[in-house]
Amino acid sequence: MSSPRRPGARPVRSPAGARDAGQGTLEYLGVVVLAVLLVAALVLAVDPGARALAARAVCQVATLGQGDCQGDPAPDGDDDGFWCFLPWACNDDEQDGGEEREEEQQTDDDDGDDGFWCFLPWACNEDDEEPEQTPPPTPTATPQPTDPANGLPVVDGVTIPDGLAPDDQVVLDLLTTQQGREALQWLADQGIKILDSFNGTYWTESYQEISIDTGLTSTQQPRSVIHEARHAREDAEGTSPDRTATTRDEYVQRMIDEETRAVVDEITLSRALQDAGTPTSTEQADINYWKAYDAAVAAGQDEQAAQAAGSAAVREMFTSGWFRTSTTKQPYVEYYGEQWDKGQG
Repeated sequence: MSSPRRPGARPVRSPAGARDAGQGTLEYLGVVVLAVLLVAALVLAVDPGARALAARAVCQVATLGQGDCQGDPAPDGDDDGFWCFLPWACNDDEQDGGEEREEEQQTDDDDGDDGFWCFLPWACNEDDEEPEQTPPPTPTATPQPTDPANGLPVVDGVTIPDGLAPDDQVVLDLLTTQQGREALQWLADQGIKILDSFNGTYWTESYQEISIDTGLTSTQQPRSVIHEARHAREDAEGTSPDRTATTRDEYVQRMIDEETRAVVDEITLSRALQDAGTPTSTEQADINYWKAYDAAVAAGQDEQAAQAAGSAAVREMFTSGWFRTSTTKQPYVEYYGEQWDKGQG
């Protein structure tokens, strides 16, 4: 309901000596109007259609039948409402101040005149009530797409291997490059699981699992996934040497070649991540590879020869003992020699 709009006109005072004239009539009128207002309130609460009629009835009583009560529009031309009347006790002493009020104080005390009833009209509008607030709908979570072949989650058309979550940072980083996307899809298609490890990073063929050291930084993890995916792929394709069907030296050299290819995969992934604006790490192997690669290009060699030069620089890091395993901390030549020995029975 809107705030009362008080009219600007002041009540007119009675002339001096005529204060008691009509006093009983006004008091009686106040009682009658109160009764009418109570009845009108009940009518208004029950039947909104009777509001205009009730308002006119109150108007007739309040104006002693002299006012224009034919359904005038609400103040300010608001045709959407109707007239309401608010009664309150008016005391004509409130209209005066200073000496005149002091002079009449004794008279007021003697005749017991507490004032008379006034009626304040304002525009009533049933539409003033605030509309009921409808709570916003609860958003429905979009279901994660899955690969129908294995039930694994799919992100941007790529199936995520078991053990990784779609929002893992390593997944998000790998998805920014074609090399990373292909590796994730291949691992998922092969049913290879990615696990956390507290003792280095390695591939276990018998369990079809890749274990990633939890101590690696977020920029190193994508490189490790790519590295171990190389070992898994070579086992799956049969290009990894069989220690029971090769000599010791042949087995060691072929495994060093495989490790070299795995590190080169890391290096090319790191360059692709840089090109995509994805944070990545730069290792010593990257520096050695690109130094040899750039030197070959500067010497006029073709792309294949430049890649071979870079790979040779990485392989030398294995044969020299610069690289050591993340599990046993051994040089790779020593490690794979022992692995061949264990395979002989």
